[in-house]
Amino acid sequence: MSDPAALAERIGTAFPTLALAGRRTRERIASRAIFRQVAAGTQMFGERQPCSGFPLVLSGNIRVVQRYPNGREMQLYRVSPGESCVLSSSCLLGRTQYPATGTAETDVELAGIPPDEFRELVVEDSSFREYVLSLFGERLPSLLSRSVPAGPLAVADLGCGDGPLFAALSRVGLIDAPRPAR
Repeated sequence: MSDPAALAERIGTAFPTLALAGRRTRERIASRAIFRQVAAGTQMFGERQPCSGFPLVLSGNIRVVQRYPNGREMQLYRVSPGESCVLSSSCLLGRTQYPATGTAETDVELAGIPPDEFRELVVEDSSFREYVLSLFGERLPSLLSRSVPAGPLAVADLGCGDGPLFAALSRVGLIDAPRPAR
């Protein structure tokens, strides 16, 4: 889709929160995003790969799973139309690699915001920043409530670093924090 105005309209239709942010925000996102069409079965991202952008899924579904050394796999969540991948935002903000794998379950259309553009939008556009931060509030509780087949949930399993939120969750026993090196 080469027309930024048409892409901005599709983003507004698929993402009610971004529709409320106003036309200027949607047009800014659309002018920086790369429209992609991905066939079902395509791996969108994989473990230990850098994040190539922030996806705004317009159609289709992406299945996000974590694979464990014992061969087991756990579905973390699905990304459906009108949703974005919280691991992508985490990896982009933390400049880390993916801790999981995402595969297109169906044909997918998305607007991918490149990493530098994503960070710039987070800093400069309060509506976009609020949308990104809301992803954590929506997805983090469901990720923490899942049982992990490979053992206790570790900070590394979430792919989010060791900030104050994770220290607090560790203190109350919701996650296992890495042990300090001696």
